[in-house]
Amino acid sequence: MGTSIPSMTSKYLATGAIDKIFFWDSALAGKAMLNMLEILTKGGKIKAGMDLKVAGYNKIVKIPGTKKGWAGAAWVIVDKNNMAKYKI
Repeated sequence: MGTSIPSMTSKYLATGAIDKIFFWDSALAGKAMLNMLEILTKGGKIKAGMDLKVAGYNKIVKIPGTKKGWAGAAWVIVDKNNMAKYKI
């Protein structure tokens, strides 16, 4: 298990050499960041637990040790059963 993309690991997923891989959809992350920008430009504040109205970013958390770091739970989990959906 680890962070990768299906185009690099599909043969290992198919044989079982790798059980699962994880990655993030950069388009969704971009939408979440744009929603944060909209909140800030309207004078709002970003807060823990906030819903950014993007799948996986419905309850954001502050990243410890950072001044402005926020995270969601938008990882994509891929295994041999769904890898064809993501293979490019």
